[in-house]
Amino acid sequence: RISKPEWLVVPALDMGSLSLVHFQLLASCILFTGIVFGWSSIQLLLKEEGQYEELCASSTSGKASPSNPDVMCEARVAQFAVIFEGATMMVSIVALPAGMLLDAYGTRMTLMVAGIFEIAGCSLMAFADSKTFDVFLIAFCALGVGGAFTMFAAFSGAENISDGVQWAYIGACSCLFDASVIVFQVFYGLNVLFGVSRHTLFIAYAIISLLMYASMVFQISSPKRESEVLFENDYYHSARGTRVQTESNEISLGSKEDNPYDTYGSMDDQKQDTVRYFTSYYDVGVQHLGLFEQLRSFEFIYMLICCSIGILRANLFIGMNPLLLDSYGDHEYHDDAYKQLFNYVLACGFVFIPVIGWYAPMAGMTYSLQLTNILGIAAFGMGLIPWLPVQVITFLVFTAFRAFLYSIVSSYNLNIFGKATFGKIQGLMFSIGAIINLLQEPLISWANSTDNGRMDRVCYTGMLMGIFTLAFTEIARFQGWLRFEPPQTPVGNVHRYTAEDRELSEPIRVPL
Repeated sequence: RISKPEWLVVPALDMGSLSLVHFQLLASCILFTGIVFGWSSIQLLLKEEGQYEELCASSTSGKASPSNPDVMCEARVAQFAVIFEGATMMVSIVALPAGMLLDAYGTRMTLMVAGIFEIAGCSLMAFADSKTFDVFLIAFCALGVGGAFTMFAAFSGAENISDGVQWAYIGACSCLFDASVIVFQVFYGLNVLFGVSRHTLFIAYAIISLLMYASMVFQISSPKRESEVLFENDYYHSARGTRVQTESNEISLGSKEDNPYDTYGSMDDQKQDTVRYFTSYYDVGVQHLGLFEQLRSFEFIYMLICCSIGILRANLFIGMNPLLLDSYGDHEYHDDAYKQLFNYVLACGFVFIPVIGWYAPMAGMTYSLQLTNILGIAAFGMGLIPWLPVQVITFLVFTAFRAFLYSIVSSYNLNIFGKATFGKIQGLMFSIGAIINLLQEPLISWANSTDNGRMDRVCYTGMLMGIFTLAFTEIARFQGWLRFEPPQTPVGNVHRYTAEDRELSEPIRVPL
């Protein structure tokens, strides 16, 4: 038995403050990250206020007024569309800069920037007026930028938690992003039911933003990222994200016969051989490579393809769903009830967080990716069934697919590429995914124009993309290209010891 080398000693965590920070990061996800995608509720509020009614003054349909706020002309519709599209575009554009800021200056600085944008956006939304102070576009874009920076800051919290919780935490960040669309629905409800003005709502939200971000920034006292305090329960984090749990400050390397490397020399020799011992079961190098070398690795190319196709499939389903439901009679016979139900189901993706936290650590990276692909194929396949009650199940399957997709992608990037370049890798993948997502509109328009409103061709396209990703993963695994797979047997003679039972004669072998 040898003492654990200094480089393997993990600092103790302040569990109280760390748990509070993680809770606040998750709360910030549902409060700020994806709120711009709840634009439809804010648009209703602005319409009832008569915002941009002046654009319809020369329209033959007449001028909007408080007594008839629903009157819309082409110019007014276009202006509302510009606000929404501008904000959602900014979410994609700032993904890479947000990741670069996170890697360079840490979680605290990222939260400070996010807070500035969120507070500014809320304040401008409170005082904006289309006739006297038209800053709706700037304000909504600021909310989108602040949400993107907040999302990256929240992801960085995954570096500080144990493996079993990490998957669920990242899944929670992704699912709460979708759930955040409910914020503006609450705003609209308060306005309709209690007459709370837009000015009051956004001033209150600006105050909440100030308190939330100030609290998180204050608790993260160091300008460096929290990742310097590594993992709970004293984990060794290998170069490819596989962790060996050592709950004491000692490890056992077994006998000299069991260990192919000589660990009985000087402490320098022991340190060098221990490194060889731990890493000999993995093709080490991705986390320790520079950014450009990582970008040329198969690991990056593989996930870039899977992520880009996954984002396109997810957004393609959301984009084609209204037309799909209308082709099955939702608008004609049910007054768009199934469309509203889909929006509520999509916002409830957080119910799959326990499933992700249970399945992903148990099954591993590859099988989690394959389950994600299967869920996506199933969602598009069920979309072909022309019976609206079945589509309720389709909504659930798709929501599970989306929750798994973003959780797996983020966990993969963190564990495979490491904390040093996680922000850049994540931002680059999402930015490229946003470019690939431009194929969404042509695909939907093509299907709509050729099949009289039916979305069969889009469903088949979504299924084929899922089958391709499924086959690509299996081929890569069969060829041995997916080198993040854990070995079939435990790593050598690495054992787990507790502080209380350090003298156990029969150590417990760590399952990987």
